[in-house]
Amino acid sequence: MNSYKEEILKDIPHFNNWKTITPINKGYSNDLKFKVELKDEQHQMKFQLLRISESKLFKEKNIEFSMIKIFNNVLLNDGDNDDDDDDDEKLEVEMSKPIDIGLCNEEKNVWMLLTWIEGEDFNDSIFNESIENQYRLGLNAGKLLKRFHSIPLSSIIINTTPPPPIIINGDRLEKRLEVISRFENDINGKFRFENDQCIINYCKLNLEKVIKINENLQNSKLVLKHNDFHFGNMILIKNNNNNNNNNNNNNNNNNNNSKLGIIDFNRSQFGYGYQEFQKIQFFNVALSIPFCVGQIDGYFNNQEPPLDFWYSFSTFVATCCLGGIVWAESISDNQIELMKERSKIILNHFDNFNLIIPKWYTNFKK
Repeated sequence: MNSYKEEILKDIPHFNNWKTITPINKGYSNDLKFKVELKDEQHQMKFQLLRISESKLFKEKNIEFSMIKIFNNVLLNDGDNDDDDDDDEKLEVEMSKPIDIGLCNEEKNVWMLLTWIEGEDFNDSIFNESIENQYRLGLNAGKLLKRFHSIPLSSIIINTTPPPPIIINGDRLEKRLEVISRFENDINGKFRFENDQCIINYCKLNLEKVIKINENLQNSKLVLKHNDFHFGNMILIKNNNNNNNNNNNNNNNNNNNSKLGIIDFNRSQFGYGYQEFQKIQFFNVALSIPFCVGQIDGYFNNQEPPLDFWYSFSTFVATCCLGGIVWAESISDNQIELMKERSKIILNHFDNFNLIIPKWYTNFKK
């Protein structure tokens, strides 16, 4: 490791246990991230994930640390939740688990240590899986998401220390109306694109109604969300032992030996459960429609999704089209153009928002 890293990390209690420290440069997080290799494997653990933040975020990072514990509890309590008929099923999912947290670099930074999930980047690997496996992985993602959204808010307050989080709705109406206004009144001409008015009109017509619906829905009212639940924060975990026993690539794809890994909980917040699905339209559909269909089916226990879901989904996707372009301004002009292109594809999927169920879902179900 170079001297700069040592200067920041050397007073972390685990520092002397690390053999190598490798920077991770993926993602949009402001955290510094490192893959650390242990000198001696601990509990069959060879690697860990280290995140470094500014010390002013110590309170927020402690809450995040507690939240990751709470998210992980849904895999420890299979069968304890009465909301779903299939909760006795053990999900084929792994999540990064919290190990330790503290201050370092003469208390200028916060460090957080998590378990490392070994596997392949979902964006690069999902299309190599069979259609059946893609759908199965999506089913597990949807069932896991439903368990996240079923965590009682009262238990979050009790089990988060110190201190308990203030439960604020991150999906409040005013926040979304502000984004729509910024897009519509863009004075620099960076945001607007052909046929975008139908998205603006759809949002204005439906957003307030959808927010009211979600406030009263048992499935979607204020819940704890991962809030960044898409392929960029997923790992494809392969069972290499099975692969060694089978040299036929086609058979490997049908062995159902791959699992889903979930990482990066740093954007978790409270909001509407149905809003969590908008990310699949933006980040996942282009790579794996079977996974996306499976995620929706898994969330609703293989029952037909209610119309309230589709009404909410289409409206949240529409607002995300505008919000994504506004957000991209803080990244680059190229990112703005990328989000515009994604929005044009979405217009096609929803037939200029004359449909509430996207074509990719109905076509897959035929």
